[in-house]
Amino acid sequence: MVIIGILLIPITIIILMAYQNINYSSLLKENIGKESQQTTGFLSKQINRDIIRYKTLINAIETNRNMVKEEYTALFPEIEDIAIIRNSQTTDYLNGKFIINMNKFAYLDTMLDGAELVLTGTGGKLLIKQQIENSHKSAIIILGDKYWERIIDSQSRQKVCIIANNGSLVFDSISQDTYLIDNNMFNSDDFKDFFNENILNNSGYTYYDTYGKYGRQLVVSYAPIKYPDSSSSIGSVVFFFETPKIIADKRISEIVLFITFFLAGTVLIRLIFKLSEIIISQFIKISEGYRNITQETEKIKKKLLISEKLASMGRVTSGITHEIGNPLSSILSMCQILESNKLSEDQRNDYIVRIKNDALRIDSLIKEFLYSSGGKMEVTMQLDINDLVNNALETIPKSRINPKIKLYKDLATNLPYSKGVQKNLEIALSNIILNSYQAIKDEGCIYIKTYRQKNYATISVKDTGSGISKKDIENIFDPFYSTKPIGEGYGVGLFICQQIIEAHGGIIKVISAIDEGTEIIIKLPFAENG
Repeated sequence: MVIIGILLIPITIIILMAYQNINYSSLLKENIGKESQQTTGFLSKQINRDIIRYKTLINAIETNRNMVKEEYTALFPEIEDIAIIRNSQTTDYLNGKFIINMNKFAYLDTMLDGAELVLTGTGGKLLIKQQIENSHKSAIIILGDKYWERIIDSQSRQKVCIIANNGSLVFDSISQDTYLIDNNMFNSDDFKDFFNENILNNSGYTYYDTYGKYGRQLVVSYAPIKYPDSSSSIGSVVFFFETPKIIADKRISEIVLFITFFLAGTVLIRLIFKLSEIIISQFIKISEGYRNITQETEKIKKKLLISEKLASMGRVTSGITHEIGNPLSSILSMCQILESNKLSEDQRNDYIVRIKNDALRIDSLIKEFLYSSGGKMEVTMQLDINDLVNNALETIPKSRINPKIKLYKDLATNLPYSKGVQKNLEIALSNIILNSYQAIKDEGCIYIKTYRQKNYATISVKDTGSGISKKDIENIFDPFYSTKPIGEGYGVGLFICQQIIEAHGGIIKVISAIDEGTEIIIKLPFAENG
């Protein structure tokens, strides 16, 4: 209890000092906010007065048309452009001068008198427009960077921004004390919500608490820019000021910290020695328990691995038995018939052809199975994905292509190279395309597209065939699982495709639904130097 009482003394001092600093910080922020609010109000009024002044200048242009544009810009260097144009040609004129979004600013064509903040390719502009009496023309004055710099050149410590009502940054100054502010902040959803809720059409100051680092906080003051005799604003003048980190007197802080560390250190050293004994003994017990758990986990993993191998072997054995058993039974039956010697020459030849076809079927199945389990990795090379698609299409026999099915290709340009075994990838891709042909019963379309997706070259093969049910999609890559009629597929093709793609570090994905067609997406990683 004595030790705790001693430790409470410096802790209490620190808490009191922190409370004092919090109060002082609040007063400082409030004074900064009020002072900045007065300045923003002054600048917004200055801009409003300038709008009236330039309206007067527009009237002078009408009465003194002999004066050329160069003379006006010499008298008023902050004017970036001045012109008299037809009302309906305002956005055309601006786009020719500065490149703007004509759809966004089309309303300027119908505006007679007013002022607007316009964001162009060369920065933000203040446009003042006034209808010339008894005509279909208006005079416009455009103020740019020189005007904004003249308005806010006296504000060096604050960051001053001119922001349009849609939240876009029209102009901003470089401040000496705003190194925590990044202009990317203005594009964030956080700040846009803050702008719409607090700044838009309002005057005042508040705090933006996104910045919590280094003890600083952002004080934001703002005032609207209004067209004369109008209740709505065209934008806002916004100040950003970062309050300094408030630290107590350095000497007092050092004394308090020394007392705290000295007292706490003495107690903690004794506690550490005591606790270390307990911790070490507990650590030894935990290590022994962890070792026992690890050994048990390894035993369970081995059992699971053996179970998975046995289950996989059972599925493969069952598939081979089923796929080889049917043609083998057919061969045996036809051999018995041939032994009867009661067949004509034509019948005998027919049975021989059937036996040959069944034998070839068994041979094809064995070759595909050996390929899928061989694990042989051939020499790799850099591959052009578009060439891979074209070569795969050429390897498909024309006899297996339905001429009623239309094939569309959309191959991206400038795709980086991938790396792999071209022959194997062509086998996988041609198998997938052939499946699409077989999925379309009569007429339909196949769409092949290549494109870049992050660090992958992506190939999409989409057909308008009968589609695959959700139940079948879950098993479609299992060996010897097939949705085709008996004799038309072994259920090994897509399994081999998956093995080839994954051996290249790629991904294969199927998207399908009944009567909605099927899309197979292949992603192959780019080569390291691609």
